[in-house]
Amino acid sequence: MTDLEKAIEEIKETYKIYFSRCKEIEDDKMPVGVMDGHNSEYKVASNILYEKVKEIEKKYIVKVTDKEFSIFEAYKIKKEIYEEIS
Repeated sequence: MTDLEKAIEEIKETYKIYFSRCKEIEDDKMPVGVMDGHNSEYKVASNILYEKVKEIEKKYIVKVTDKEFSIFEAYKIKKEIYEEIS
């Protein structure tokens, strides 16, 4: 397995964690009067995802582009996670 393939596998796992967290955020009930809703929590989760992907790329000394890991792949992971949790 090449470093790029290893990086992509780790990124897929990172996305699974991210989408699980997003689903948890959606399921949380917000108290009345909260102005930003879940937006701040999504922002934190997105920042963690971004940092972890950058760490993985740095670890394997690769740059994962849309060609290797597309938004469609991320969508498939999201769909899988949301169906699994529902």
